[in-house]
Formats: sequence, structure tokens, C-alpha cells
Amino acid sequence: MIRFLQAAAVTVMLAAILSGCAQNKAAPPPINPVVTLSGSAFLENWESQLILDNGEHISGLFLAGDTLHAITTQNFDHAIKTDSGDLLYANQVVAPPQEIIGGPVIRRQ
Repeated sequence: MIRFLQAAAVTVMLAAILSGCAQNKAAPPPINPVVTLSGSAFLENWESQLILDNGEHISGLFLAGDTLHAITTQNFDHAIKTDSGDLLYANQVVAPPQEIIGGPVIRRQ
């Protein structure tokens, strides 16, 4: 009789543990990485040569309106027109060893 009670107690404890582990949690909504683009409005075919120092490379690209900003490891902001690839300007925002964090801030007046 004692063995039966012990076996019953173990069975109840296992059932409680297993049912606690098998809780049905609501699954998070799926993230849909697919975006539909319309026609050829997405593609512009141009190239632009940027003058970079030895060892300097692009550390970030940021799109602001119709301007693509290429930020370099020497803290230059090369602003390029997205419709033609023409270089608008290339300014050193801050001298190294300081770093640029993030992209340009555009103010509307």
C-alpha cells in the first residue's frame, strides 16, 4: 500500500512538472522580411568615385531624402545625389580619433 501511494505521488508530481513545462504560450507574430517594391522606381544605375585616404573605408550609408550619405572611417560625409550619383559635397564632420555615431540629422526650416 505504501509503495502504491509513493508511486501515485511520484506520478502526480511528474504530471504536474510536465504540464507546467508544456504551457501553450502564444507564438509571437511572424516577421515578414518580404517587401513589395513597385516597378523600376527602386533602381538607379550610376556609380560615383570617392577619394579616400589609404586604409580609409565606408563605415556607414544613410539615405536622407534624395541624398545618399557615405560616412567614412576618417569621419568624412560624402553626400551623393541619388538620381545621378553626383557628389554634392565631402566634409569632415569631426577629426579622428573622435567617432561619428549614426547618420546625418536633417532639419526642415
